[in-house]
Amino acid sequence: MKKKYLYISLALVLSAGLYSCDDDDAPLYPEENDELVEVSDDKSGITVSSEKIDIIKGQTKTFEITAGAGDYRLSVLDKTVAEAAIEGNIVTVKSLAQGKTDIILSDSNGGFKSVKVDVYLTDNLVADVAEVSIELPFGKPSEKIITVTEGNGGYEVSSANSDIATVAVDGTEPSKIRVSSSQEGETQITITDSHGLTLTLPVKVTVNNSAFSQAELEEIMAKTDKQCVLWPDNDFVKKGASRVAINRDLKSEVNMGDIGLKHTGVYPRGSVDNALTVAFKSDINYEVDKEETGFLYIKEDYEYGDNNKYKGAKDCKFKVIKKDADKLWAVFYVQIGEEMVKGYMILPI
Repeated sequence: MKKKYLYISLALVLSAGLYSCDDDDAPLYPEENDELVEVSDDKSGITVSSEKIDIIKGQTKTFEITAGAGDYRLSVLDKTVAEAAIEGNIVTVKSLAQGKTDIILSDSNGGFKSVKVDVYLTDNLVADVAEVSIELPFGKPSEKIITVTEGNGGYEVSSANSDIATVAVDGTEPSKIRVSSSQEGETQITITDSHGLTLTLPVKVTVNNSAFSQAELEEIMAKTDKQCVLWPDNDFVKKGASRVAINRDLKSEVNMGDIGLKHTGVYPRGSVDNALTVAFKSDINYEVDKEETGFLYIKEDYEYGDNNKYKGAKDCKFKVIKKDADKLWAVFYVQIGEEMVKGYMILPI
């Protein structure tokens, strides 16, 4: 005899008092078991109009019992996901929370039927960009983070050409997708959510002969506070630096010419001034969009350090990207060994 299987808990199927039924008419059910319960053909004669209910959270759907012995009863295995009620041969399902569960139906002949319920959030899968554009500064590897703004979570990602771009879900923010590239070209990535929705985005990777992407420049120009930021944050860059000044007093210390721009900060362990100094020779004329070459000085000057210790790099590129009545926005970059050192300044005029 052909057999069908249900994974049930009798405690859920026989929820006392949920449905009225005379004791004499009550059908016999399999004993409670945490394993699969075998149900023979003559005990599984219930048929339904839909074997699976896909329903958005907060909505209600119905399905029909199309055949069975009557006197139907039901139980929802996970009542936090959905609730259900039956009237005649019509079952109404109301979704409560994202997740999956089963509705177990029974009839007066001891027949059983399991109907799957999948509660999800949306029929749309949307990202914050329609195309992923990545710029490789001087051909060096770069990364773009995109955000899934609408979807059902549980995202999986793939790249059509991993030589051009690789893709991964962020480990701490699952709605953010990291697209990385080290080679110019075009490909596409695909995002799939837990409900099976897919979104395919084109990826275009270009080489930018600048240390800054257009997005970075726009972000810098949107800032208003006076500041100086230097990347990467390594041994000669101290966290916590915040004060900015234009100063020419450094020239006698360095003895290499006038210094036009000077940044001073505070060492994070205390209030010692001049924890970090970033300065340029003053022959830079601060014209907007004119790239100039200067000498970058980086001075470590903190409580237990060498107050006269300088690190410097010639051929540092400097460019003012924005200027108003009282401030200027400038970027700079220089290659030091294998490392690209870059930063920006927002300075009073």
